[in-house]
Amino acid sequence: MRDDLKREIVISAAYDKRPKYGQHCVEMRFYLKGDKGIVQFVLYTGWYPGIIPTPDKPWQELTKVLRLGEHDHPMPSDLGYHSPVPRYEGQSQMDNCKLLPEGKCYYGGSSLNAYRIFSIMVHEGGDKMWEALEEEYLNIFEARSQETQSSTSP
Repeated sequence: MRDDLKREIVISAAYDKRPKYGQHCVEMRFYLKGDKGIVQFVLYTGWYPGIIPTPDKPWQELTKVLRLGEHDHPMPSDLGYHSPVPRYEGQSQMDNCKLLPEGKCYYGGSSLNAYRIFSIMVHEGGDKMWEALEEEYLNIFEARSQETQSSTSP
């Protein structure tokens, strides 16, 4: 991993605020941050409050086998980027980006592409997952920059 790229993992708690606001499982966000932008991999774990005992329960209850439902499984949700500058002509700016210091960014991503990163994580582990995110960072932020520089050079 290059020294100028920083890893960050953010884990959000699950919630059940039905019927008004719905429910959501634990969400894990893996960020690879560099000077040119941020690459993210988002994983919905499928871990909902209704299937995981609260931490105040005795250990016997905490260690019971969890009964997972049909939809209570990990789901790769996003492989994307947050860029301070547009990555393609006509890209719309997001005005509420909490990841970049200016509070604005240009975002692009895909849930389908996230499955590749998830597969790497499961079959090859965390180090390989971070390597794949670094490759994504380089493809998004450096390969295109080099192409632009090459096309404008005499």
